Formats: sequence, structure tokens, C-alpha cells
Amino acid sequence: MDKNNNIYSLYDPEKFHDSCGIGFIVARSGKPEKRILPLALKALKRLSHRGAKSYDRKSGDGSGILIDLPKFFFKRLLRNEFNKSIPRREVLAVAMVFTTVHERKWLEEIFSAYVKKSGFKLLAVRNVPTEKKSLGELASKTKPLILQFIVSAQKVRKRNIETRLYLLRKILEKQILNKRKRSYICSFSSKTIVYKGLMASAQLDQFYLDLHQKDFIVKMVLFHERFSTNTGSTWAMAQPFQMIAHNGEFNTIKGNRLWMKARENEISSKFWGSDLDNLKPITEYAGSDSKNFDNVLEFLVRSGRDIFDSVMIMIPDS
Repeated sequence: MDKNNNIYSLYDPEKFHDSCGIGFIVARSGKPEKRILPLALKALKRLSHRGAKSYDRKSGDGSGILIDLPKFFFKRLLRNEFNKSIPRREVLAVAMVFTTVHERKWLEEIFSAYVKKSGFKLLAVRNVPTEKKSLGELASKTKPLILQFIVSAQKVRKRNIETRLYLLRKILEKQILNKRKRSYICSFSSKTIVYKGLMASAQLDQFYLDLHQKDFIVKMVLFHERFSTNTGSTWAMAQPFQMIAHNGEFNTIKGNRLWMKARENEISSKFWGSDLDNLKPITEYAGSDSKNFDNVLEFLVRSGRDIFDSVMIMIPDS
């Protein structure tokens, strides 16, 4: 103990601060360009000093990218690997999922059932090609089975595709939670997809082989290098999440979670109707503070609010 009877600790708050690295690159043309992804990956690698590494010096706290869905790439995959195509009037969407070998059969069964029930078509289930040797020891031991569920749907007037996919994902997540499974849905969208994992920024494109394909061309990349401070390092907690990549901590997170939980009993919505119950719990209590922020932001936006208005509601002026 020191002279003030404080117990000495290995933890020094002066040395540990939020310092995640984040960045965003977009094509000014608004169209997919070959230079965008390589440029973003190069920028992400230069954020390595903003992240942390494990004892093996290779397993990072996590890194990842959120990109617009490379539709030409997935349409080519469907045609060449699964002998399928998408009708012109239908929209393509992809779920990026972390799971296990033991849960795969169960996961495919519930995906198939609820995708059909929600008015979508399950076109293919794909093993995402990866290079495990690029990972550190810790990341390699905990590496999940990574699958992509490729679906299609017709447009309907009542709700747009993204809103319907959000509802479908929440239903699937509730099934995963209720059955105490370990599967995790990184993203499920017709517009974006997330590639992330428990790795340092320099390992991302070494691990995900898709990122080297010639027709994997995008117009937007949101990237993140994680420095974990108040939540453990896992594959699922790597960022970006569904909508955001965040640098920082919410010191009021416990209060925010409790208030959100309390509000769930009072929420009503003509837009969602009886489907509202399928969206609860809105926040994942086991997730990080950034994940919870993403949960609430997505709920507001998918309920019809403008994204800028939603952010201002969640982060009011001081």
C-alpha cells in the first residue's frame, strides 16, 4: 500500500484510454471504384498504433470494415458456384454470420424457416474463404465458422427491404439468445456487409480472401481498429457493427441500458404493430457500450427516423 492506504495495482488509468482508430473513404462519383477498397485497407493498416495486441503479438483487439454490398461479386458467385440467379425485380441481401461447426445445422434450419416466413428466398449458404495461418494464437483458437446466407426478396410497399431484414435479424437473434447458442450475426443487409474479426488491421485482408477478388469493388468503406478498454476482446465485439464504428467510451452506459430497458415497456408503434415485441430487447446487455449505441440507433432509423435526427436524440447538446 502507499501512504494513503491505496492498494498498488498493475492497472494505471493514465496509460489506458479509448484510442480506437476509425476512418471513412467514399468514392465521390457515388459509384463502385477499384481504388476505394485498397486505399481503405492501406489506411486501416496505418492505424495499427491505435489498436492493441495480445501476448502472442499477432492477435489484435479487433479490426474490420463496413462496405457497400459488392453485388457484382455476389451475383457472379451465385451464378458460378450455386448455378442460381436473381430475377430483375428482386433484391439481393447477405447475412454475414459467426457460428460453430456444432451449431451450423441448427442455424441453417432456423434461417431457412424464418427467411421463408418473412417473405424472402434463401438462395445459398456459403463458407467464407479465409486464411487461418494469418491469425495469432489466441484468435486462431477462438476462430468461428464464418458463413454467408445469401437471400433475395421482392420489393413491397408496406416496408422497405432494410426494415424487413432488420426485423428478420432480430427474430433470428432472439432464437439464438433463447437457445443459448453462440452464433452471431455481424450484418444482414441489401446495402452493406461487414468483414471483421479478432485480428490486427494488417491481418484483415490476409484473412479474408474475398477482399482480393477482382470484382470485389465498392464505393464506400468504414473501417475500425479496436483498442479494448471496458469490454473483452472477442470476434463478435470487433467493429464496425450494423451501422457504426465508434472510438470512445460511454461512462453512463449502465444507466443508459437500464433506462432503455425501462422504456421498452412503454414503447408503442403503429409502424411496427405486433412486430414490436420481436424487436425486444432493443439493446444487447452482453454487448459493449458501442454495440448498445448501435442497437438503439438502428432501432430509431429502421422505425422511420432520419439518421441525423436519431444521432442528435441520442447525443443531445450539452
